[in-house]
Amino acid sequence: MTGPSYEREPRPYEQGAAPYEQGPAPYGAGPYEPDPYGADPYRPDPRASRRPPRPPGVDAARLWGGGLATAAIAALMAFLGVLIARGVFGIELLAPEREGTIGDTTTGVYVLMAGIGALVATLILQILALLTPQPLSFFSWVVGLVTLVFAVTPFTTGADIASQVATGLINLCIGLTILTLLPRSAYGALRSGGRGPA
Repeated sequence: MTGPSYEREPRPYEQGAAPYEQGPAPYGAGPYEPDPYGADPYRPDPRASRRPPRPPGVDAARLWGGGLATAAIAALMAFLGVLIARGVFGIELLAPEREGTIGDTTTGVYVLMAGIGALVATLILQILALLTPQPLSFFSWVVGLVTLVFAVTPFTTGADIASQVATGLINLCIGLTILTLLPRSAYGALRSGGRGPA
């Protein structure tokens, strides 16, 4: 003996083909359908948003502003070295000592040459920034080698050892001052001029 049979009514999605059983919709039927023959029109092209590279350059105003400040500090370093050598230790540098601790005109020339050396280093850095791919690296090598030359040169003279050591140390301090301060000030000048430093 069988029970009553109930005939199930077809559901709406069973009438006809289901959406996933239908064939592929033509291109453009859906809002996110990719283009089978090309790039996805809804995905932005990374090349379109890429900024063109900025031309290499340097902010000369900021570079020479830092160079002038470095020249002033280098000149003060030279004057401080002469003051300590002559006034504190009584060591005669490789320059005549005729006016006591301050010295004569040769001492002023020595201090002036320290400032001029910083300005020449600024000019070298600007040229390297325009012509070389890694200006700060080349500048460090150039200034470092020149500093060693001026630090060793007093030992090639016939002066006493105290004078040689004092003059060599002062020259070394001046060179290290330029080597330390000028690249730091040039870093911002290279960035603001449209070029990343190396």
